[in-house]
Amino acid sequence: MSRTNVKSLKTPTALPSAVYYGTIIAIGFLALAAIAVHDLIIEAGWISGTEWYAAAFRWFGHISWSTWMWVAAIALVVVGLILVCSSLLLRRRTHVGIYDEWTWTRRGDLARRASAVARTVDSVHKAHTVVGRRRATVRIVTTDAAASDEVSSKVTQALSGTVKPLKVTVKTRVIPVTTDAHHGTSDSDTSTGTSSTGTGTGTEHTTEVSA
Repeated sequence: MSRTNVKSLKTPTALPSAVYYGTIIAIGFLALAAIAVHDLIIEAGWISGTEWYAAAFRWFGHISWSTWMWVAAIALVVVGLILVCSSLLLRRRTHVGIYDEWTWTRRGDLARRASAVARTVDSVHKAHTVVGRRRATVRIVTTDAAASDEVSSKVTQALSGTVKPLKVTVKTRVIPVTTDAHHGTSDSDTSTGTSSTGTGTGTEHTTEVSA
């Protein structure tokens, strides 16, 4: 691929929200077309029955003004404004740029990488990461409160290739080490993290680093 073609690449984006509304409207028009075909067949005498459009227009011709029409009018105005706004919204970016302006990856892939790196720390038992637009939040379960610093350092290095730096936040739940009479010493994973008041059997710490 030539450099000229590379420069023409655009950041991957999601479908515009207007696509979904357009699909619903298109299905509605198809339903109206099916009703028209139904009435046309009846008009041609191929089948017997009542023409739905004719019945609907007769009903509209005999109705008079009522208060529910205000509700219908306001609802139609709101729907129209929603459709106009959805057509003007920018497409949501689905990928994150890494290393340069022409390479992207999904946020879910970055989250999996961060969790895998966090689990390489010896005292970490579990790790779960959520990557947003500006922040990567890593939640770990460990037996060592000091592990948060090492996890933060490793995850920051692992995510340092993003074009727009991510702020790495490590939330740590510390669980105690228990002794089992039959199996020796083991790490207990049955405790729960504490709130800011300090209740429960574990403690939670938060570390923030800009990647």
